[in-house]
Amino acid sequence: MPFRRPTLSDLRLRARAIFASKLKGADRTLPKSNITVSSDVMAALVYGVFGYADWLARQALPNTADDWFYLQRWGALFGLTPMPAVAASGSALFDGTGDTSVPSGTVLQDGLENLYQTTATVTLLNVGPTTIPVIASQGGTFGNLPSGAPLTLTTAIPGVDGTAVVDGTGLSGGVDAESPQAYGVRIAARVKNPPAGSGTAADYERWALTVPGVTRAKATGAERGAGTVNVRFVKDDQANIIPNSGDIDLVQDAVDAQKPLTDDALVLAPVIETVNYSFESDFVLAQDRPLIAEALAAMHRNLVIGAGLSIQSQIIPAITSVAQPTGKFLLWPQNDIAPDPSKVLTLGTIDYQ
Repeated sequence: MPFRRPTLSDLRLRARAIFASKLKGADRTLPKSNITVSSDVMAALVYGVFGYADWLARQALPNTADDWFYLQRWGALFGLTPMPAVAASGSALFDGTGDTSVPSGTVLQDGLENLYQTTATVTLLNVGPTTIPVIASQGGTFGNLPSGAPLTLTTAIPGVDGTAVVDGTGLSGGVDAESPQAYGVRIAARVKNPPAGSGTAADYERWALTVPGVTRAKATGAERGAGTVNVRFVKDDQANIIPNSGDIDLVQDAVDAQKPLTDDALVLAPVIETVNYSFESDFVLAQDRPLIAEALAAMHRNLVIGAGLSIQSQIIPAITSVAQPTGKFLLWPQNDIAPDPSKVLTLGTIDYQ
């Protein structure tokens, strides 16, 4: 039976009961008696010790640890370090007086005051806007900006308009630093699947996951015939989890650098298949609906690429873990979803009828 951490109220009652059993005739119900005050103080101290023990227990395994000190000690045992943030980059269109120079390192800011800077010294054209490469000053997804987003110069440059515009390709490639949870999962996966060096499916998935921003990867063999390996991956921390061609090239390079020479390895983007959910509104409480949405989102995020979905062993348990619906509450989907190595199942709409 798992250990249940006692609540502060439990500890206070236990301490008062022990005092009462040792001091015959003592009244433990008086709110300001020495017994009551002493019991409450001791209970608070012991509750703090239980909290520390609870925290230490989480650090004991990499897939539950949430403290960087312990996680990095775990990672060091297997040669794994946290993935750093990656800065978004691209180009912006500058306008102004022709032949005016925009120096490298010119600082700009977006509407949220995030900073960017030019990475080359460029002279403005006499006609039309001039394209100048730009990079975010810090790593993170905040730097991924769409085409047309304005960037304002923080210091005026004579002959240069005060506002530049992100060009048609946008600023992209920004990735947040790896979270403690993701780092712990990666360490746990390394413990579970030690490197074989021969190009196992776990090897290919691990090589893909070494690229910043890749959160899930799946390798399947012989899809294109004997000696072939297909690797598919997603980037869950982006608005669009499906990788673009630049992301695919990075993962392909990482895989090619480590794969066996005889393997024909191809990195691909999976196809999204959305799964919509419909519930009988009379059987699901209104306060439970946000919790159900969160549980379904977490379930989909944890699905292996190419995996299917079982109503009885996955969907229903995910819902009942956070809510207590009654009756036949799930109207859709009505059937299990079969596995397909080319697809990744994502959460679609949730409605109540």
